[in-house]
Amino acid sequence: LYFDAFYKATYDDATRIATQYQLLTPTLRAWKFQSDKEKQGETQGWAKPAFDDSAWKTTDVPVDTWSSLGLHNYMGSAWYRSTVKVPAHPAGKKVYLWLGSTDGRVKVFINGSHVPYVNEKGESADSFSGFCQPISLDISAAVKPGEDNQITLLCTREIVNELGTGGLLAPPVIYGEK
Repeated sequence: LYFDAFYKATYDDATRIATQYQLLTPTLRAWKFQSDKEKQGETQGWAKPAFDDSAWKTTDVPVDTWSSLGLHNYMGSAWYRSTVKVPAHPAGKKVYLWLGSTDGRVKVFINGSHVPYVNEKGESADSFSGFCQPISLDISAAVKPGEDNQITLLCTREIVNELGTGGLLAPPVIYGEK
């Protein structure tokens, strides 16, 4: 029951991706991390590739929870930033960012460009919200194949839980169509 409630959707989706797509990056575990209590990150350009995040903490997302980062009851936003080289991919083939599990709302930026969440019905939204639910976002238009790419996630915790989780609960990966 616990597995079904918290892990099954991620496990099943990871299996689908591993068998039907080409993994383009390893799992992205190490991220720069900064809370945004004043909600100034977007106006201060925290999503831009040139933003200097060198003073931010580094977190290992499958290991660190918001609680272990000192944010157990924090109801607000935090930013994650990581740079990864995405290999060249065949023209016309889509590239996706997979978020295996999150806690709260997530807004995605690739190389400073906002990537909206598009649901199964084709409806677009500014961000995604779903506790322990995997999502894939088509980042084909924003990713630069063969180059370093800046991935920035704005995560906002919406509901307090006794687990002290928030933001990323599993390491993301970039994958593409075969």
